[in-house]
Amino acid sequence: MRTLAGILVGILVAIATVLAISLIGDLMFPANADAGVRDPEQISTAFSTAPVGAQIFLVLAWLGGAFAGGIVARRISRQGWPVLLIAALLFLAALPIISIVAVPAWLMAALLAAPIVGGFLARHISAQAMAPAPEPEAEHAEV
Repeated sequence: MRTLAGILVGILVAIATVLAISLIGDLMFPANADAGVRDPEQISTAFSTAPVGAQIFLVLAWLGGAFAGGIVARRISRQGWPVLLIAALLFLAALPIISIVAVPAWLMAALLAAPIVGGFLARHISAQAMAPAPEPEAEHAEV
């Protein structure tokens, strides 16, 4: 039950983090107001003409989402594999974006790598944080 709760809450945290970081990026680098929300060609044009800072924030959003969602999933489930599941789900969520919207090659690669890197970072850092403290060495009595 803890594992399922960890996965579900991790997914929610991941989505919220992606949205929050994307919102910050949108505030710092406003999108072209003429860009259509539903037309893939207009969205592609908006992506290709967006400032590099806006594109970097998009990558940071996916990286941060996988990281935050993974950390939460690990803390709740007390297992490492849900972290990688969160990263894999974000990776799969990025696939439709890059298949529908023509983005620069570096952005495509970064959007695919970001959730995986974020997930592995979360797994590594959370594993260290949750590792039991080493026991102090027993002092040996001199014989």
